[in-house]
Amino acid sequence: MNDARAHSYRCHKKPPPLKKLPPTDANLQLHELRAHLQVLLWKAADQRDPPEEARNIANFGWNIEGSAITPAVSTAPVAPQALLDVVSRSCTAECKACSGTRCSCNRAVLSCTDYCIYERGDICCNILSSASSWISKTMKGSQVSMLNKYILHFIVLYIYIYIYIYIYIYIYIYIYILAYRKG
Repeated sequence: MNDARAHSYRCHKKPPPLKKLPPTDANLQLHELRAHLQVLLWKAADQRDPPEEARNIANFGWNIEGSAITPAVSTAPVAPQALLDVVSRSCTAECKACSGTRCSCNRAVLSCTDYCIYERGDICCNILSSASSWISKTMKGSQVSMLNKYILHFIVLYIYIYIYIYIYIYIYIYIYILAYRKG
């Protein structure tokens, strides 16, 4: 995937936006783990409890910090260091670093990454970068656990809606085939 990422970057006259580049090998692997967990949960949607192997979501590309659950992000470099040095020099305003369109991460509607000059530090003002730290700093533990509970309920509701739509489409196709055979 890293080769495809480099090829995609090099084959255009103008470099593509960051969000259009394929993920790195390490981030793709974490995404595959999260997708595998989702498949396990969907397969077990009609059962009372999730499968045994899916109970520890930390093994599937998620970080658990206290009561907050966030997707794991790879710490592997996203590009060669020489390129990172060139890209990272656009955020310079100290009081509003990474909050304007000069920040390529913010302009691409992405959280700041390790190649940003401020590396998601205290000076970085990108809202997407600081969302998880803001939640953990401003919300009490019970509020975060309540938020996680709502997120879990949303995921379960999403799974039920997905199953309902799948069954509805299956029944519709079955009825259509029966009507077509009778002619």
